[in-house]
Amino acid sequence: MADNFEEFLSRLIDPSPEIEESSSDTESEDARNAVKEEEQLERDKREYYKNLKKEAKIAASRQEMAIKQRFSDQIILYLWFFSAACLVIIFLQGFSPKLDLHLNIGSSFHFKQHLDGFHINNTSLTTLIGSTAASALGLVAIILRGLFKPKPEKKAEKEAAKQRP
Repeated sequence: MADNFEEFLSRLIDPSPEIEESSSDTESEDARNAVKEEEQLERDKREYYKNLKKEAKIAASRQEMAIKQRFSDQIILYLWFFSAACLVIIFLQGFSPKLDLHLNIGSSFHFKQHLDGFHINNTSLTTLIGSTAASALGLVAIILRGLFKPKPEKKAEKEAAKQRP
């Protein structure tokens, strides 16, 4: 029995080569598994950030489209108001209405205004309407050209198409 106990103690203190080999195999296998897990974690991180970047681009594109839509609606509204103002000036010039405005509010406020018609010299009218229209439309064209720039790759394709015979 003492022999068995001494043999048992010797194995605990000085493990046999068989045990050393099996423990080093499991350690190297654990290390390989840890490396594989780290590599997989890195791939997952890269994929996550790539997807996050794509989502950010899509969100930015949607926001840009909303801003462009709002801006283009405002430009159209501006052109409608501009055209209406020009039509009012032309109408007033053509019909030259005479207006008498009387406003009485209670006994304390009285307002009277008399207009003997509306008249602008033809040269002034032509200059006013023509130059203002050209300026307004030119301004809109410049702004829209700057806002809706073509993408760089489309621009390169257009330049390449121009150079071909």
